[in-house]
Amino acid sequence: MPSPGTSGARRPAAFAGAFAYEHTDIPPGVTLRAYRRDRSRRRRREIVERRARRRQAAIRRVATPIRVLAHPRPTRPVQETRR
Repeated sequence: MPSPGTSGARRPAAFAGAFAYEHTDIPPGVTLRAYRRDRSRRRRREIVERRARRRQAAIRRVATPIRVLAHPRPTRPVQETRR
């Protein structure tokens, strides 16, 4: 609703497509296309690295002997005798 004394045509946000940036992650001097390209490359690299870490962890788990993975049997505590 326009405030008294102003017409809707004079207000910059009066039309449906109006928006304003308060904060943006895009650094100054970088085009939106270049920013998206770099972000895509960065995300892809992170995904590849995460997969490689998971793969190595799985290989280590498979390569570990079962006897190492098994829990040791509980032993009775050794009671010292008093002399």
